[in-house]
Amino acid sequence: MSWSDLPIAGFDLETTGADPESARVVAACVGLQAAEGWVAQSWLLRQSSPIPVEATQVHGITTELANANGEDPTVALAQIRDALYSHWKSGWPVAAFNAPYDMTVLDRDLRRVGLGGLDVRGPILDPRVIDKEVDKYRKGRRQLGDVCARYGVTLTPSEAHGADADAHAACSLARQLGRSRLPRSPKTLKEISLVEIHSWQANAYRAAMLEFAAYRRRIGQPLEDTNTEWPLREFCGASL
Repeated sequence: MSWSDLPIAGFDLETTGADPESARVVAACVGLQAAEGWVAQSWLLRQSSPIPVEATQVHGITTELANANGEDPTVALAQIRDALYSHWKSGWPVAAFNAPYDMTVLDRDLRRVGLGGLDVRGPILDPRVIDKEVDKYRKGRRQLGDVCARYGVTLTPSEAHGADADAHAACSLARQLGRSRLPRSPKTLKEISLVEIHSWQANAYRAAMLEFAAYRRRIGQPLEDTNTEWPLREFCGASL
């Protein structure tokens, strides 16, 4: 049996900003896509600081809404972490679009509330990394909506930037991308193991980031952030 026939867990966050080191979790979804359908658990977290207007414009969640209807952050963050651990323990991969962002945000928020960070205890499928590697020279944007359109995964504009819809889309994209052939190989992704795919993504992400950083230096626009770690940035003990 191929991994593409297994249940796949989906994970997505809505947050307060673009920097994974400082962003806070606003909303989250951990779901499971299986033959029986899609079953998900979602969280809305109370906020200790105002949600920036720019973030609200992306996901539609205001500080007032989060604080009126949200859960205690410490309790919710532990539940999100444990939901991921449960799926990994069951042997299911976790699909996360742009995993280094979501995994790092969750890790840092867990540390802020004294829960010790996130352990990656199983394989991750990152459709953003996979798509960039199997269709490297395709022009255009590669945000979630763009990649969904490329592979025929339904994500309407009204659903975009909702954690449940985005987590579900990540699972569907992972299955679709399983049909893609590995570069310089006759095999498709679904013909190799999850352990191999996890390692391959880490190497592909590092190579792509180094290549992009070199390009930006050549054009005189060096990157401020050239982190090459996937799927989770190492915690360096910086102030949270």
